[in-house]
Amino acid sequence: MSDQAISEAERWFLKRGLPHFIDDYSPTRDVLTRAVPLLTLIFLVEVANAPKRDFPIWLDVVAVAVGFGILLGAWMVANRIRAGHRWRGRRASASSRSRCSCSRRRRSR
Repeated sequence: MSDQAISEAERWFLKRGLPHFIDDYSPTRDVLTRAVPLLTLIFLVEVANAPKRDFPIWLDVVAVAVGFGILLGAWMVANRIRAGHRWRGRRASASSRSRCSCSRRRRSR
């Protein structure tokens, strides 16, 4: 199959919301990484809203400290897991974002 036909098929799948049928597609790499900043912001808002008027001040401080400790611990674990995966230094340009990332990986092999 030619590169043009593969690219057209990948675009067809993407337009119909079926990126999972594309070769070398990974939701953890291609989708979930974009959600991390929003999920972190939501977590920080939840930790900031942890203090309650009914609790003593020291208990509020403990609740906020534990929340930030959980965030810091999760960040450290994620960095430890990713230690084997090195950044390749590639940056996506506006023109490369319009194409499917799968076809770029296939051509670079």
